[in-house]
Amino acid sequence: MQDGPMQDGPMQDGPVQGPRPRRTRRRKAGLWMLLSLSLFMAASAVAIWAVIGRPLTVPDWLHARIEARLAEAVPDLQIRFGAINLLVQRTGLAQVTLQDVRIATAGGVPIAELSQVSAGFRPGPLLRGDVQVREAQVSGVFVTLRRDAQGRLGLALGPAFQQGAGLPDLPTLIAQVDDAVRRPLLDALRRVEVDALTVRLDDDRAHRGWTADGGRLQITREGGVLRLTAGLAVLGRGDTAATLQLNAESDIGRNDLTFGFALSDLKSEDIAMQSPALAWLRALQAPISGALRGSFTTDGGLGTLNATLQIGAGVLQPNPRTKPIPFSSARTYFSYDPAAAQLTFNEISVDSAVGQATADGTAVIEGLESGWPRAMLGQFNLSRMVANPGNLFAEPLQLTRAETDFRLELDPFRLSVGRLRVEGTQEPIYLRGSLTAGEEGWDLSLDGQVAQSTAKEVAQYWPPVLAPETRGWFLDHVITGDVRDAQFALRSEKGEKPSLYLDFAFEDATSLFARTMPPVTGGAGQFTLIDNRLSVMVEKGTVTPPEGGPIDVSGTSFAISDTRVKPPRGRVGLQAEGAITAALSLLDQEPLEILQKVGKPVTMSAGSAKASGYLELPMKKGLKLADLQFDIQADLRDLASDAVVPGHPVTAEALSLSVQPDQLKISGDALVQGVPFSGSWTQPLGVPDAPSQVVGQVTLSNEAARSFGVDLPDGLVSGQGPGALTLDIAPGKAPEFRLTSTLSGLGLSVPALGWGLSRAGTGRFEVSGALAAVPEVRRLALDAPGLRAEGRVVLNSDGSLNRIPFSRVRAGGWIDAPVTLSARGRGEAPAVTVSGGTLDLRALPGNLDGTGDGSAGGGGPRRSR
Repeated sequence: MQDGPMQDGPMQDGPVQGPRPRRTRRRKAGLWMLLSLSLFMAASAVAIWAVIGRPLTVPDWLHARIEARLAEAVPDLQIRFGAINLLVQRTGLAQVTLQDVRIATAGGVPIAELSQVSAGFRPGPLLRGDVQVREAQVSGVFVTLRRDAQGRLGLALGPAFQQGAGLPDLPTLIAQVDDAVRRPLLDALRRVEVDALTVRLDDDRAHRGWTADGGRLQITREGGVLRLTAGLAVLGRGDTAATLQLNAESDIGRNDLTFGFALSDLKSEDIAMQSPALAWLRALQAPISGALRGSFTTDGGLGTLNATLQIGAGVLQPNPRTKPIPFSSARTYFSYDPAAAQLTFNEISVDSAVGQATADGTAVIEGLESGWPRAMLGQFNLSRMVANPGNLFAEPLQLTRAETDFRLELDPFRLSVGRLRVEGTQEPIYLRGSLTAGEEGWDLSLDGQVAQSTAKEVAQYWPPVLAPETRGWFLDHVITGDVRDAQFALRSEKGEKPSLYLDFAFEDATSLFARTMPPVTGGAGQFTLIDNRLSVMVEKGTVTPPEGGPIDVSGTSFAISDTRVKPPRGRVGLQAEGAITAALSLLDQEPLEILQKVGKPVTMSAGSAKASGYLELPMKKGLKLADLQFDIQADLRDLASDAVVPGHPVTAEALSLSVQPDQLKISGDALVQGVPFSGSWTQPLGVPDAPSQVVGQVTLSNEAARSFGVDLPDGLVSGQGPGALTLDIAPGKAPEFRLTSTLSGLGLSVPALGWGLSRAGTGRFEVSGALAAVPEVRRLALDAPGLRAEGRVVLNSDGSLNRIPFSRVRAGGWIDAPVTLSARGRGEAPAVTVSGGTLDLRALPGNLDGTGDGSAGGGGPRRSR
């Protein structure tokens, strides 16, 4: 083996020793470096493994470098913080936590103070110096939202924004967030979580503020969409806290968003101030739960809002001076179109002690040009209503359908109903009115009308608390009937008891003026109730008592002057026409019972009657005659009666009848037993078994005496003349009579005494007795020129004259003695019997023929004892 020449140096003898030790040392150094690197890597791996999941506090030099890098990244802000903790998660994500973070403007004005901010970084880019936040957590954030007088929302994180010219509005905030998440620092950000969140809403429009604390918020990024969810507890003026759940979504790069709220037990007065669409809830005091879905447009305006609200038990009370109107629950589904300022209610239902109702409709909001609604103008359809407010009605009202146009003024509260058309009755009911929350209570005005109805429906819709006594009378006395052109009005001021006006025409009515009286049938007329006064005018109607046939009561009226009086007192203004028997039968019903009280039959007289007058009676049960006041006048036509003067028929073409509480009286010109009579028959009332009395002028004649069963001797009486007659008629007894006369127009002749009186002469005549089957004449007295006599008349069983015993007769100065005139048969002069006394024959008339005034004359036989 040969070696080639060496050109690097001279050749040397012997073995070459130098280079071999140098090569060995290099090999050893390389080996040690390899071993050291392996050991470092192993130690580093052990160190990294040891800190995974364990927080480390970064040193001060790194703290300073991070602050410097943040200052370079956001030069417009000053960011200061306390300790920095580093945590490497087992997923490899590096999490950096800053404690006590203070953010201010470049000029040092505070923006926010955060107790803790955490950010997660991807380790690979971080080692390359490329900082990319993957996730972030923030704790202890206080956010202020402010709504200005125009309703615009702005965000303030601290005094920096409060001192500025204005708060950033919603589109600006969205644009700023979108710009931030597109920067390299946050381009990889996928989630932000915030806890211990406090949100303050200051509302310049409502002059109120609300605070929600203990909240949690999460923002996630999925593709090109940012989604936000949050939960808050809202503290109101009370001790209870409501909860609010929020979600929102916006495409990155767009300034609009959609949102949703879930409410639980939020106070109605609080939610009413958050949007014009909710302002109508202001008058309520109740907890509200539900959900709202809506959107904000790119210019920050509110888009369409959809709401589902469940309203718990509460009251309608716009101000503390109005009496609360309670309800147990309500719910509504509605949408709001801000562009048209219109609310569309798919359903609104209320359940309360007042009743239940379900409605749908639309309402247009007025006054938004001032920033807040003044009123709502609506049209609603009620598809179901069962109402009985405060047991106002005897039975709940059930209506199948109703339509209404209304205007609701919000402050002060005033509900004006221009038209409310209610179906479910024979004809629709039309209502209009207003309900106002006044300074001293509720003011109510309600007017209504219905074209046709029935008495039953009137009673159904008449609240028992409105004129209850009048309503009770209506229920008890109006049995059936058709109602037309009904109008009613209700008025109440300052929450006081309402006054009622009700007016309607009625037809085919059956009604009672008094429970014990026969009803009015076929009635037609007008019913009017003004506050506490009731009036019923019967333009047409018939009363049919038990006997005598129908009575036409057209023109009769009924009135209660004050329904508040207990018991109320009614007044019947009577106009009646019918048979006398029917009129008497009506007067014989309870509580009058006039004919029964006097023992007369209602059939006591034929003929017709036309009556007018009044009857006042308390509207109560168990009436007595003493409870009544009445004055009834009647014209009787073609009267014929055998009962007025028992056994002696009375006839008349026209008589007058009057009835008062103390008497029944019939007066006028009549024929009694064919004898002309002008006078009255009076029957006292209210006194048991009181006798009636006939007083009047009667025409005296021989025929009249014979008509009453007194058969006088021929020639005793001639001509006719007036007499004053009095009859006392007691139940069960023959009528007692007394007749007096001046003898004018009568001629008298007593031939046996030689005395006579021409028709031109006058005197005094009196006769009294009883009109029995055979009349009794207990006293007969005559005082005339030439004759004074006093005695009695004795009749035979057939009514013919038996005798006239005079206890004393004084005639012509020639006789003063008891004298008896005894009948000797028809056509014969009576026999004269003188029993004692004195006779002066010197004064004896020359002729005892009974001719001339005060003369004596011959006649029948004379006998003296």
